[in-house]
Amino acid sequence: EAVQHLFSVASGLDSMILGEPQILGQVKRAYRIAQRSGSTGPILDRLLQQCLATAKRVRTVTGISRHAVSVAFAAVSLARQIFGELQGRTALVIGAGKMGQLVATNLLSHGVRELLVTSRTYGRAVLAATAVGGKAAEWDEIVPRLSEVDIVVSCTAAPGFVLDHAMVANVLKGRRGQPLFAIDIAVPRDIEPSVNELANVYLYDIDGLQSVVEANVEERRKAAQKAQKEIARDVRAYLLWRRSLTITPTIVSLRERLTEMGSH
Repeated sequence: EAVQHLFSVASGLDSMILGEPQILGQVKRAYRIAQRSGSTGPILDRLLQQCLATAKRVRTVTGISRHAVSVAFAAVSLARQIFGELQGRTALVIGAGKMGQLVATNLLSHGVRELLVTSRTYGRAVLAATAVGGKAAEWDEIVPRLSEVDIVVSCTAAPGFVLDHAMVANVLKGRRGQPLFAIDIAVPRDIEPSVNELANVYLYDIDGLQSVVEANVEERRKAAQKAQKEIARDVRAYLLWRRSLTITPTIVSLRERLTEMGSH
């Protein structure tokens, strides 16, 4: 049961978020620390080496970590579908809340070159931008900045639209056909829905992102079923090796006895 549990944890099957990739890194670090402290031997070394190899193969074969299962990750995944890789892209986050910061962090981790954060209170924009590694922008810079950025994320608590159809339509004239990916994760909505009807504008709201997440959760469940089979096979292989260690001394002893009997 312990071997099965370890293999499942490292493969992301026993995490709160199915397929969570960070847990494998934590297992690797724990193993390195144990090795440095001299607290592993042949059995634990073999166990952890097999565990890490299994976890890596499970992720490759099943793709269990491939599907985004959070709104923040789903937003980044959709942006990558539109632009391909995000290296060199620029983004604007409107609002200094936690959700906006999560999306911002994920965008930067996927290669976004410059990330701007704005809020009605400039001081909050500075704090949020500092927290994620971006730059603060004044609230009245929103429209001018829209002509420059590739991605806009809006998540304010405003009672009405922060960006309406006319505002975005005017900005598009100076973009020369460059696509604009807009993510509206505010409730009520920050961006007027009809903005999505404009050419080269791709608008997703919280409901659209949530449907992506739900579909991806189901994909991860299917991948987990495949992963269980991979893990079960490798657990059996490890246990057979482990049992062979107890059998080997007996075989050696029998051979020595037979040789001794033959010599008489």
